[in-house]
Amino acid sequence: MMSWRLACEAPEIRAIAPVEGTDNTTACKPQHPVAVIEFHSADDPNVPFNGGVGVGPSHTDFTSVPATQSKWIALDRADASARRVLTVPGAHCDLHPAGRGGEPVELCVTDTGGHSWPGGGTQQGRKQPSMAISANDLMWSFFSSL
Repeated sequence: MMSWRLACEAPEIRAIAPVEGTDNTTACKPQHPVAVIEFHSADDPNVPFNGGVGVGPSHTDFTSVPATQSKWIALDRADASARRVLTVPGAHCDLHPAGRGGEPVELCVTDTGGHSWPGGGTQQGRKQPSMAISANDLMWSFFSSL
């Protein structure tokens, strides 16, 4: 979630890759568009995909992944229409290409994995990370394409 705040406030940030965290910033006025590739599991209990209060001690009411995506598509002047750029069993990625003077916004969703790093070897909570995609590899590819 800190990456969203950095994208909003730090002018030197050019791209971010949040994993299992939505944008809960209340005021966001980046000095320039910031490319985004976001990763989220559909079954994340800590930061629910569709928003709301997650499990855990914070009792935070999280913004949904769709609301976060909509916000950044507008901030980044990305194309409102997404195209599916990856489909594998258990995961998919949708890309909103950069519009004129903007930056792309991509979302990769795993069906399972809970609150964990896709393709990672660690787990948080009771769910094993999704191995359908590697967040590391997809981040590298995304950042390299900018």
